Amino acid sequence: MALEIKHRRLTKPLLAEPGNTVRELVENMRREQKLIALIVDGKSVIGTITVEKLERLLSKGFDGPVVNVMNRNVVTVSGEEDYLDLLSLLLKNKLDCLVVMKKNKVNGVLTLHDILYAIQKSAVL
Repeated sequence: MALEIKHRRLTKPLLAEPGNTVRELVENMRREQKLIALIVDGKSVIGTITVEKLERLLSKGFDGPVVNVMNRNVVTVSGEEDYLDLLSLLLKNKLDCLVVMKKNKVNGVLTLHDILYAIQKSAVL
């Protein structure tokens, strides 16, 4: 039985290029108040990375291109799928987010927080 979700929400990620350095991306994410960045090459999403991971890398002295440290396991969804299935997909693949595509364009990302929020808001008490 599918869980009907009435409270859908998406996180808007920062879009970055593969050649951006860790420091550049951290600065941009802080300025834009973003927690997740999508690394795009042309029109394709080739990776994801969180500000938390970037800050850990900086603290260890790494400031190379983000393409060398991004998560290359990108899973795209329409956002219309059952949220329990999305939760399972996110956890099974150990992802930070699922990329939501609409008409071959990035519409946002679904994080664990977004999915749990939607499930909680839709729960029948």
